[in-house]
Amino acid sequence: MINKLNETSHQGGYKVIWIEGVEFLNQSAFNALLKTLEEPAAHTLFLLTTHEIGRLPATIKSRCQQLSFTPPLLPDAIEWLHQKAPQVDIALIKRALRLNWGAPLDALQWIEAAKFEEDTQWKDGLKQLQSGRKSVSQVVAEWLKWPTPITVFDYFYQWSVSAVRSVTYTTAAQAEKESDQAWSLSAEQALQLQNWLRFQQATLQAKENWLGNANKELVLETLCLEWLEVQQIAEPFQSVFQSRIQKGSLS
Repeated sequence: MINKLNETSHQGGYKVIWIEGVEFLNQSAFNALLKTLEEPAAHTLFLLTTHEIGRLPATIKSRCQQLSFTPPLLPDAIEWLHQKAPQVDIALIKRALRLNWGAPLDALQWIEAAKFEEDTQWKDGLKQLQSGRKSVSQVVAEWLKWPTPITVFDYFYQWSVSAVRSVTYTTAAQAEKESDQAWSLSAEQALQLQNWLRFQQATLQAKENWLGNANKELVLETLCLEWLEVQQIAEPFQSVFQSRIQKGSLS
């Protein structure tokens, strides 16, 4: 990139450098980038995009103008997607936005790629697993046939987010109805919330194991069994997926 900056731009215009996922640079790369940011060539613009600004060195952040981009409001996103894909019903549009964290462009790609078929297969697999019609090995074997089976972790993570929201929103709504400003969770709700948060953490660690050298089939099978367990136990959930950097316990 630095060598490219020394060349003359096409037709003498501005040179624009876009580094996506800048948080993944190592220290040597950050140092090289810092020197270029301190003394940029004339008519040169840098765009550094990141989802984890906390991982950027202070020296880099201090030399940049920070702009935050948030997803559009849900009604606006739904309306835009409905215009782009009028054949799709509203329920599917909402599901696409939920699974893509409110990002309309990603949601549209999800719909156009027919990812909703995988989503349906994932949910059907879990229902069959719960009812005993299929074993965990059979369910996971079907997921492994997907072009990108790693998507399963995103579905499990989204499920945990919905579960956490369900118990907290329900409790808050009940407190509002009763005009109780100091609402609190019952012991059972607190245990559910704690276990779902622990499963959420386990899902992230399981995905990290998947990206490593772990047996991919075994990782998914174990996560499925833990998903079943976390809904049935009446005691604190303990996952086999433990982060090496995790300190203390979730309480």
